[in-house]
Amino acid sequence: MKKLAFCLSLFVTFILFASNSNVFLDKIDGKALYKEANCAACHGRKGKSMLKIAPSLRRSELTLKQRIEVITNGSENDSTMLAFSSKYSKAEIKAIADYTMTFIK
Repeated sequence: MKKLAFCLSLFVTFILFASNSNVFLDKIDGKALYKEANCAACHGRKGKSMLKIAPSLRRSELTLKQRIEVITNGSENDSTMLAFSSKYSKAEIKAIADYTMTFIK
């Protein structure tokens, strides 16, 4: 009986810690992924293209959810904005979108 209680308490402890994703996973670096995905080539290092070839991410009114959608599926309005769903996971795309939200002034 004591063994069962001990095993059950270990299991519950594991579940509690496992439910907090930051316990076992490193935080995904959206800034590094933004650089890796070459987003700056069109949007600029800080979200504003010097060549005006892509919309400014600084003044964009897109919500986080909308940014995730565009990064995931590409833009319906601009064929140069490609979908990244085949290259990055949902968590990585969210990290990139979170990072672009830091550009808003």
